[in-house]
Amino acid sequence: MKSTQITLVCIILLCLFSLHQCGRMESRDTGKSSKIYIPKCFKSNCHGFPLVKNCWCCVNDEDICWQDKEICMRLC
Repeated sequence: MKSTQITLVCIILLCLFSLHQCGRMESRDTGKSSKIYIPKCFKSNCHGFPLVKNCWCCVNDEDICWQDKEICMRLC
């Protein structure tokens, strides 16, 4: 019984070590930390056309919208 417990603990430690190394490698490869990216703009309905999603609105202020994504990203 004791040898199976030791074997189980060793397997768990190896798994935790490999997960730790994998996480370090991914953040080093991308050059970024693993923070969540929140874009400045999101696709939404234009005012007056509730079923048509063809406008890009600022995340901070949903009342400010443009039809072009690049303009929205630049001005928000």
